[in-house]
Amino acid sequence: MHNINIPKRAIIETEYTCNLRCKSCTLWHEDYRIKRDEKEKLSREKLEIAYKNLSHSGVKNITYIGGEPFLKDYIFDTASDAKKYGLITSVVTNGTLLDDKKINRIMNEDLFENIIFSIDGDKKIHNEIRGVDNAYQLAYENAKRISYIKARLKIRRPKILIYITVSKLNYKFVKKAIKEITKINPNRIRIQLASSITDDIIKQTNDELSLNAIRTHSYINNISLSESEIRYLKDEIREIKNEFSVKIETEKIIMEKNDLCHFINRDMVITPSGKILICPMLNEINIGNIYNDELEKMYADNNDKINRILQMANSHKLDICSECCVEKILLTHNNYH
Repeated sequence: MHNINIPKRAIIETEYTCNLRCKSCTLWHEDYRIKRDEKEKLSREKLEIAYKNLSHSGVKNITYIGGEPFLKDYIFDTASDAKKYGLITSVVTNGTLLDDKKINRIMNEDLFENIIFSIDGDKKIHNEIRGVDNAYQLAYENAKRISYIKARLKIRRPKILIYITVSKLNYKFVKKAIKEITKINPNRIRIQLASSITDDIIKQTNDELSLNAIRTHSYINNISLSESEIRYLKDEIREIKNEFSVKIETEKIIMEKNDLCHFINRDMVITPSGKILICPMLNEINIGNIYNDELEKMYADNNDKINRILQMANSHKLDICSECCVEKILLTHNNYH
């Protein structure tokens, strides 16, 4: 167990089903689900096995993602179970499936430390990106409702975080979006770049690793920003930070260089079938199964492999790192600087 780094946060993927049809994401495509070969159905009982394993290994935080977590009937009960194991829970949502009953349960049972809403523009732009006519209205009103209840009851949780994912589709509308979002009184707004993965990136990464590390990905698209669009965004962000008092965080690479991986050995991904991924981008590399294996043993048995991949990422040898969905790494051919 010497020098074994077990992450403190687990990102739990719920089943790959979603009620939206986002232009930046292919997760909702049938072809994606077939290639990922994740047919397992999650349940409250199954997830409790994961919580025992995570808690025993010192994991502190879990974040539910999807698909859309609130499509799953078990999400409320399982979040309550997780808290019994001392886990701090967060959820990433498109915000469209919440209603008064669900919001009241979240608030009354203190189910989530953070609710992260995805809002990518004003009403027109957001709905175009999300592929549903009323996606913006629902997300905005539900976030606003939570904020109102928090203020009325004078409670701190759940924190409301708004993530704006910027691409060719919306980079000119970030300021307009933030002007409306600030009316919700969120705890924080994060501006991040959309990931845009190509077949060439997948091939280079697999060849460099000499592994079938990526078969497909949910971020296969052609919506990345050009150099001039990046410059426009940087100027816009400077103006935004001067104009608005809300806490605004930006993905590091937008405003400065980022040379190091911020995920491996800090976080992990648990797929619907229970596979442990050390990296969300290398989604075919798993080190075991949370339902069958002890987490500490998985990390101990794969320590050399994990550290080799981390070293390659930090040495800028893997093109996929330039499109990381957490913190992109600056490669020589990035447009960002």
